[in-house]
Amino acid sequence: MPDLPDVSGPAKAPALCALGLGISLSVVAAVWLKNGQERVWQEEVRKLAQDRAEVIRGQVARSMEVLNAVAGLFDANGEVSRQQFKAFVERPLARQPELQALAWDARVA
Repeated sequence: MPDLPDVSGPAKAPALCALGLGISLSVVAAVWLKNGQERVWQEEVRKLAQDRAEVIRGQVARSMEVLNAVAGLFDANGEVSRQQFKAFVERPLARQPELQALAWDARVA
């Protein structure tokens, strides 16, 4: 069996430098990739939150329009019967699932 050369002392230095450099570059690359992925994830979450907030703003605005229309009904007619109110709010309640109910309550003096 052939004898292996004695690799000790200064002869190991280039190999150890290459190993250290390789490990260092691997760690730096891993951290850089992790940070990049985290930024992408944060941007996706931010965009999703903005989209959902915009949907909620739209639903609230539509609901407020229905309430303003109901106020206009009462302003225009003075007295509104329960049947008139029901007929007036039937369509908005059917079109807007975020509106769960609109109630006609008689004013008690």
